[in-house]
Amino acid sequence: MKNRFAVIMGLLLCSVPIAFSQPLGDFTDQAIIGDNWSLPDDNSYVDGVYEILASGTDIWDTADNFTFVYKEVTGNFMATCDANWGPQEIPGDDPTNIHAGNEWKKMGIMARDSIADPYEPGARHAMCILRNDDAADVQARPTQGGSSVNIGITSKTAADTNVIRLVRIGDTFTMYRGTVNGGFNVVGSQVVDDMPETLNVGLCVTAHDVNALERAFFSDVVIEAIEIGALLNRTAPSTTVIPGELLAGVQLEMTVDEGFTADAVVTEAVPEGWTIANVNADAGTTNIVNGAIVWDLPGASGTATLTYDLTVAANAGKGDVSINGAVTIGGKEFLADGDIDLFVMVDEPIGIFQDHLDIGSPGAEGSATYDADTGTYTIEGSGHDIWDAADDFHFVYSEVSGDVNLIATVDLQVGGGEPDWAKAGPMVRNNLTPGSAHGFAMIRNGGQDYGPQWRETQGAGGAWDGDASLVGGKTNNSMQEGKIEIERIGTEINFYYYDPVTDEQIWWYYHDVPDMEDPVYVGLAVTSHTTGAISTGIFTDVVLMVDGEIYEPVAVGEWALY
Repeated sequence: MKNRFAVIMGLLLCSVPIAFSQPLGDFTDQAIIGDNWSLPDDNSYVDGVYEILASGTDIWDTADNFTFVYKEVTGNFMATCDANWGPQEIPGDDPTNIHAGNEWKKMGIMARDSIADPYEPGARHAMCILRNDDAADVQARPTQGGSSVNIGITSKTAADTNVIRLVRIGDTFTMYRGTVNGGFNVVGSQVVDDMPETLNVGLCVTAHDVNALERAFFSDVVIEAIEIGALLNRTAPSTTVIPGELLAGVQLEMTVDEGFTADAVVTEAVPEGWTIANVNADAGTTNIVNGAIVWDLPGASGTATLTYDLTVAANAGKGDVSINGAVTIGGKEFLADGDIDLFVMVDEPIGIFQDHLDIGSPGAEGSATYDADTGTYTIEGSGHDIWDAADDFHFVYSEVSGDVNLIATVDLQVGGGEPDWAKAGPMVRNNLTPGSAHGFAMIRNGGQDYGPQWRETQGAGGAWDGDASLVGGKTNNSMQEGKIEIERIGTEINFYYYDPVTDEQIWWYYHDVPDMEDPVYVGLAVTSHTTGAISTGIFTDVVLMVDGEIYEPVAVGEWALY
């Protein structure tokens, strides 16, 4: 590792790109682009690890400032590396000082237009990046000298690694992120129309701070041409199962890229103790080997489908399970991410929701029923409150990932205790512990029909805005009624109510809940505000949407293989 702390008097930052025909490892060239005073000699390649230092204000807007180590690549490709930040350098600073660097410093893999001027700061490109906190993003500049675009930050989870992958298929550039089980998840894609067949592809780093040098380490760097690709879809008829239940009609669909033919083998693994039956494929042959389906597809082309029935083990424990496997194609084996994630229940699902339970110590057991004929959920709940640093209530929920909207018409019937503060309504919760971060679009008794409530972080105090509470609906025999909605977009929680005459959706409040990370638990909550007393919430017109689509309890997994 090199350190540089001398300041050269009269040093001028580069205002024009500088190209260097200086190979590094498997790359043929290096470029210092834009306002960036790093040098090719700062970079090294030792024992398969690239150490790259860069200054520069950013890779963004209409012109870029960064260090690029690259080579020409023609056609579709898959570029993969393990990217990690090293210590920052600030020339003239005490080398023992530790600096975290700018929030938006970036390292990643870039594909850059090499036709007009490969070192032009405003060149078209697509790239996958990790920023300071290892959150991922996909960026692009679709037009020469035009504005940059991105899909939005995806935070790193406990299941993620820093292995990143950029795949080009035509004009579509897709980022994948590695998982601890050896698979990959899709982060997102950018389309850059009419990209030339040959691009400069390599490693990029910017400090987002022209006064600093940021160091990044790239290992296991592989750039390979894609000769064939495939898409594997898994579908199961339900997201929830119960012990001993038959899950009939699980389906795999494998599609090989148009114009290609390949020998493929798909291995479908199921949870231990679960039973496979009625395996049928419209192409190839199948066998059950060590409790897994092995689907052999010699000369595969187009789309082939396999179906089977699955019986859940009678002693299956409650919780999350996955159906997964592997694919061998083009002589390479890949762990097939895009699992079907199921939830094992002890009882039947409650309508569209997976499960229900008492959270905290409510003092009286809650309950939940669903009338399919009327679409009515009846939920009984006790507990001291949904408030302070820990909640006591009954919750009917589904575990989902992505943006969610939950709409419901709520009747709250108070059965004792402190009726003014009994509560019912749709909730989005980070976890199922009493102190979880959440957003709660509540209806409470005592004439305060609608109230926005939240807990920002695990174990923090509950909060609400009393000034934002809305008096409406009806007050009759200790009953409150109203149609309300809660929306989760990342950490943003929005609260809506519906005009009782026109049914118009009306936004009325917003709050940020920093601890709201995928997966989340979305559902219907009831508390009596008195330990041991029971209040009842009657919920109708319930609609749950995930990522803009009506939520149906069907499990789907999709995985692109390249």
